[in-house]
Parts: sequence; structure tokens; C-alpha cells
Amino acid sequence: MIRDEKHAISNDGDTPRVKRGKARSFAWVLVLAIGVALIALGIAQGDMLDTWRKASLICYECIGIG
Repeated sequence: MIRDEKHAISNDGDTPRVKRGKARSFAWVLVLAIGVALIALGIAQGDMLDTWRKASLICYECIGIG
């Protein structure tokens, strides 16, 4: 195992892997879960349709169709 200033790098296989702390992994999973929950909440409330309509109108205006 090779020591770096910030990470421990393991050379067990073909590609080196950087070991990360459990707290950092948990935080990443927590943020991902909150993001998925908020996206699902927005879809359930019908916000996706409003956003799609606005995006379509802006694109049509940029192209010069609308």
C-alpha cells in the first residue's frame, strides 16, 4: 500500500483505488437520497410539466419558431 498525503492508495489490482471515509460515503448517499426525494416530490406535484412547457417555449423562441 502506498501512502499519499491525503489518501491511502491500494494497488491490489490493475487500477488503484482511493479509500474514503465512511462519513463521506454516508454524506454522499444522504445527499443523493434527498435529491431523488425532492425530484419525486416535484413530479408528484406536477412541476415537471410546467418546467417542460417553459423550456419548450424558450427553445422555440431562441430558434425563432415561436
